[in-house]
Amino acid sequence: MLLLMGSQDAGKVAAAEVARELADQTAAELRAQVLARHRAEWNPVRALLYRGIHERNVDVVRLAKIAGETLQLVQVGETRSWGLNEAARGADAAGVIVVIDRDDEADATGDV
Repeated sequence: MLLLMGSQDAGKVAAAEVARELADQTAAELRAQVLARHRAEWNPVRALLYRGIHERNVDVVRLAKIAGETLQLVQVGETRSWGLNEAARGADAAGVIVVIDRDDEADATGDV
């Protein structure tokens, strides 16, 4: 596409493009920080679970379960508020559906 415009207009367009790129970079950095924090937040839950298993302490395991479920709720809410792609968070958040088409399997083996 060929644009014919004066130098002032071209400068404004170029400035707008630079501003858009910087905004995109900043948003990507912020999203990366949120996701890194989300990963780090699971470490105490995992440690609590391992401690409960090691000590054979059902109360500590229950606490780990409650903490994990609560953390998941918080992170899903935060993910939505930041507009992050939930599919990137994994199968549990995205909801995986497995479909087995038995007719195709029979055709592939020659059994009809």
